[in-house]
Amino acid sequence: TLVTVDTLTGQSGVLATSVPDVSPLDETETVAPPAAPGALPVDLAAVVSAAEDAAGGNVDIGVAVADIATGELSPGSAGDERFDTASLAKLLLVVDMVQRQRDGELTLGARDLRLVHAALSASSDPAMNALWTRYDGPNAITRVATRLGLEDTSSPEDPSQWGEVQSSARDMVTVLRHVQVDLPPPDRDVVLGAMGQASPVAGDGF
Repeated sequence: TLVTVDTLTGQSGVLATSVPDVSPLDETETVAPPAAPGALPVDLAAVVSAAEDAAGGNVDIGVAVADIATGELSPGSAGDERFDTASLAKLLLVVDMVQRQRDGELTLGARDLRLVHAALSASSDPAMNALWTRYDGPNAITRVATRLGLEDTSSPEDPSQWGEVQSSARDMVTVLRHVQVDLPPPDRDVVLGAMGQASPVAGDGF
């Protein structure tokens, strides 16, 4: 989950005003330089705790919350635990694809962009299968992990099983922050534009 100051404060500002000073919280770490120096701090640890409590005790859950304004991240009690990413692997691959295009290594055509949109909006597995094969999926995961300093993210043991890419909540927050803050606007629009049209029921029925 990626949380910004605006998302948390809304009109009431309750969470933001619950923090009495601007010093980093003990439960946080720095994920990146502040995007808005001087921004009102948010009690990220309280947000993580609320999310973990809401999940109940019968599930394995990793929660991490980042504030892109301050650059702080709270990884939660299991924020660095590794899970199969399932369809979140689609985001990792697309991040690598747009970066490689930016670096001049490849050119994404209209068909590629349609597949990207299907993978990130309807969570289309056939679209991901095509992109994974064409755009070097296993090594794409490694490249993204290296570029962004992801400590818990790795390619699947069976390179054909993209759903078994491993990552953690902390790493995924880092990826989402990268998309929102670091990507040039045209690339960011490709990614967030598709994610913003996610359907309530994915292509696989979930």
